[in-house]
Amino acid sequence: MLSNSFMNNVPWLECLDPDELARVHQELTIKQIAKNEYVCRKGEIPDYWYGVISGLIKANNVSHGGKSITYMAIPSGSWFGESPLMRKEVVRSYDAIAMRDSVLICLPKETFHWILSKNIEFNQYIIQQINERLFHFISMIESERFLDTNSRVAKIIAGLFNQHLYPGQSTALKLSQEEVGFLTGLSRQRTNMALKKLESLGYIKISYGEVEVTDLENLRKMGNETYE
Repeated sequence: MLSNSFMNNVPWLECLDPDELARVHQELTIKQIAKNEYVCRKGEIPDYWYGVISGLIKANNVSHGGKSITYMAIPSGSWFGESPLMRKEVVRSYDAIAMRDSVLICLPKETFHWILSKNIEFNQYIIQQINERLFHFISMIESERFLDTNSRVAKIIAGLFNQHLYPGQSTALKLSQEEVGFLTGLSRQRTNMALKKLESLGYIKISYGEVEVTDLENLRKMGNETYE
């Protein structure tokens, strides 16, 4: 059973007419994923658009040599997987893996395309979603090339407050220091040093299994600084 609190915070539902809304409610299914299990795998033909009811998912790839790269974190309240669905007959280009026990909501691709074919407002929402993803990926490339360790960590944390990709995000992120390390690609030691630096600046407050953002404006500014 889907909670009213979750469904009330799904912005794209506001785009739907009564018939569309009824079909969505009828065809949504719930999937429970244990920590480190796959939601979906690279090379698969995508079947669903996913929403995260609770937990944390990462979009990830591993090279033939075993090197891992994380493209994005997907916290509760977020939806992902729209791009593979838009590119019909194209296989998924990344793995989606649960970073902790998670509960997902799944919309079948047939229903996704049915709404897309008849609802202009939903089209606009999806276009904005893809545009925000593109901006995120460009920012991550810039982060790898130009930012120091502290700024990279600041950028990752601040990026979780994109209100289109991650609506309704609380300032108290259920994000462990280990998970921040996975998302930045940094070692645990370097991640911890960066988090302590951000805490000393008054931008965040660290507690067990949680990072509370206390100064989002300056956290964003730090994540946008570049170094020659």
